[in-house]
Amino acid sequence: MTGSTREPLLPISRQESEPDPIARLCIVGLGLGCLLPWNCSLNAAAQLTAEFQTQSWSAHAATAYTLGMVGGTILTVSVGNRLSTSMRLCGSYVALAVCALPMGVVSMGWALACSAGMGMASSLAQGSCMAICAALRCSKCFGVLSVGMGASGLVSLGLQVLSPPAPVLFTISGIYCLICVFAYHLLRSRPYVSTVLLELHEQRVAKREHRQDEKQQQQQQQ
Repeated sequence: MTGSTREPLLPISRQESEPDPIARLCIVGLGLGCLLPWNCSLNAAAQLTAEFQTQSWSAHAATAYTLGMVGGTILTVSVGNRLSTSMRLCGSYVALAVCALPMGVVSMGWALACSAGMGMASSLAQGSCMAICAALRCSKCFGVLSVGMGASGLVSLGLQVLSPPAPVLFTISGIYCLICVFAYHLLRSRPYVSTVLLELHEQRVAKREHRQDEKQQQQQQQ
């Protein structure tokens, strides 16, 4: 009716101005998954040193992991914007799982390759998680993500207390990284998060179409 007061489509409330507790829990879980495989690798260093019969395993693994992180950073800068956030994040966690699962049963050379791949995937995962936190426009999200990353060390230390064999330790971390893929989809399904990500997607599509229109106009002028 004319003159009636219409309810806003998105009423301003605390629940709709920042992620809800379930979304924050998902972010904690994603942060934990970013570093869990590497922390498990550090805790399994003694077992791997004995298995590979070399005292330099930890140094070689750390070097390979660092080089992988550098490669992941370069990859993020060079082609990151060409891929969707979902593809980057889910792909990075799947890659983390693929690199973590065989770590305890392969030769030293393959283990170093897995460490490098782990570093690259971890770098991509961290960058994607931070991009999501920035998109959500909530400063608390970065703190929540940091809590998850810090908790990865405690979780891996807790697993070490149980003294599982290295293959079991890496299997647990690899399976958890696969669970992170489902955690991301749960995060996307939350009301506030889904609204923000949809807006960002529409903005990207609009920018892409605008660039294509400009190119067509330039071609027509030529």
